[in-house]
Amino acid sequence: MSAPDEPGPALIATGAYLPGSVCDPIWRVLRAYLAKHQADGGHILPEIVTALEVLRAAGQLHTIASGRGRPSLPVAEISASSSEQALITTDQLAARLGVTPRQARNIARDRHVQPVARGLWRADDATALEVARTRR
Repeated sequence: MSAPDEPGPALIATGAYLPGSVCDPIWRVLRAYLAKHQADGGHILPEIVTALEVLRAAGQLHTIASGRGRPSLPVAEISASSSEQALITTDQLAARLGVTPRQARNIARDRHVQPVARGLWRADDATALEVARTRR
């Protein structure tokens, strides 16, 4: 839900305005879709990659400004040259983090990292979680 004083989506002469509250959810859906598109051999234009990065950043800024928690970790973004995204299981994620599977899911949830499917995680998200744990 958007803040009371936050304007809704709007068409602007050369683009569109999206409220911060919708940026992160839209970014997650588009990231997953475009990763599958690339895995199937599709190419993504650099301006689309840039737009996705702006969407992610706006979502993170909204999360911080609204005080709803920490922003999601920076993850390896889709790029014109990235290859198929590797997936790991929850057990593999737990082993990489040195915790139980339940703790691994809790750590991911606290960092706003979501599985791509039940029990499956992006390997680059797992790497970002590992890095965050070692920096603590």
